[in-house]
Amino acid sequence: MARCRVKLRKEIFLNYGNKCTCCGELSYKFLTIDHVNNDGKAHRKQIGSNIYNWLKTHKYPAGFQILCWNCNIGRKNNDGICPHKEIENANSSNNR
Repeated sequence: MARCRVKLRKEIFLNYGNKCTCCGELSYKFLTIDHVNNDGKAHRKQIGSNIYNWLKTHKYPAGFQILCWNCNIGRKNNDGICPHKEIENANSSNNR
């Protein structure tokens, strides 16, 4: 059973790009699925906890991305914006 879960998770990640869309982290063990519109809590209430089965069944719909756990929690704790993005925005503003 655990092997099937790992295989499914890797398949999902492959379909969504195989790396953190924010910082570029590649290590499989650090990666997770993120709801782009920050509506994960509501979505989990609808579908239950197995997002990987749901994504595969629904043919990998838009509205999801891969983030590493740091970027995912950073978004959660920072009104939907990863702290990496705040740093990038501050740097680009300073360079103008």
